[in-house]
Amino acid sequence: MVTERIYATINFFSGLPTKRKTKDIVMKHTYHALIDAKSIDRDICVDDERIMSVLVSAAKLIKADILATSRYRFGQNTPDGCAVVLMLDESHITAHSYADKGKISIDVFTCNGKNNCVIAANTIIKELAITDYKIDIIERFK
Repeated sequence: MVTERIYATINFFSGLPTKRKTKDIVMKHTYHALIDAKSIDRDICVDDERIMSVLVSAAKLIKADILATSRYRFGQNTPDGCAVVLMLDESHITAHSYADKGKISIDVFTCNGKNNCVIAANTIIKELAITDYKIDIIERFK
């Protein structure tokens, strides 16, 4: 069952409130891609701006509504790396890197179907030139 609702939110790009319609999506369409990537170049692991750009690109490709973003580069009192978060109306996309180990963990959690989850995950893998990885696609709340 899909129902329509109207609500106000803050537009991520303009910072202004926007009213929009969205649809409540049934939980059976919720998928989670878990990507464990290794052998990642250190320069990629510490480039929170590039990783953010790639995650935003993947979200836009599947027409996800970005509600908020955050990124942080570690390394002051911890090993180098970064955390990047996109909060989506449809759920979230996150990345956490470990530069000293050459690893990035990526989550793509969407409520708009398996196909969009896979498309976003594959886009991230391609744009970050990840070649050594394991990916699990999980249907949530079955």
